[in-house]
Amino acid sequence: MRLLLQHRSSRMAPLQQCPTAFQALVSQFGEALVSSSLAEELWQFLHEPEIKQRLFFACEFHMPALRAVVEKLEARFGPALEPDRVRQFVGAMIREVLRPYGISPEAHGIKILRGKRFKSATRYTWPPMSGGSDGV
Repeated sequence: MRLLLQHRSSRMAPLQQCPTAFQALVSQFGEALVSSSLAEELWQFLHEPEIKQRLFFACEFHMPALRAVVEKLEARFGPALEPDRVRQFVGAMIREVLRPYGISPEAHGIKILRGKRFKSATRYTWPPMSGGSDGV
């Protein structure tokens, strides 16, 4: 199963793994998010092994990625997630977390019922598997 990926072999901190992706998001969404260190805390959260595994699981089973982590995300960050721009930033960060694995957006605006602050999210798809007909 594709859920066990290369992220386990990497021991670098998330910001060291993708500093340009993080900086690009920060510049796109504005420095105001960074001044409170919220952006970095969210980025670190989304790179925790359990959280990444949940994101991969959601992709594998054709669910919006956010759906798999929304309860833990809201429990940890609570009211900090209220502004629309912060929620958009979370969605953009999820996209960047999944991108290095070839996972790409498939459908936007999918309703999620578990979230208190998030109402819709993006569903992602894995890249086609390469190899023979037996999947090797």
